[in-house]
Amino acid sequence: MEFVFFILVIAIILRPFTVLFHELGHGITALLLTKEKVTLYIGSYGDPKNSFKFSLGRLEFFIKYFSVLWEIGLCVHQSKNIPLNRQILITLFGPI
Repeated sequence: MEFVFFILVIAIILRPFTVLFHELGHGITALLLTKEKVTLYIGSYGDPKNSFKFSLGRLEFFIKYFSVLWEIGLCVHQSKNIPLNRQILITLFGPI
């Protein structure tokens, strides 16, 4: 029982980091393959409310204040006409 509790606590602690790294995978790849701005929503699915906003060049972040609640994220790139092979790479590099 203690082992299950330990695994649960570790998962709760690591979840915000997995969301952050997953969305960074999409975002950095989109920055490299496009010339437009990329917005990452960490902890929300595109909702900037109750979020801390900052930018690093073309990369813009909206990060929810309560990191324990980071269950989802979203990467939005502004480029409209991206070739299919680049779209596939942007999609794949989130989980990778």
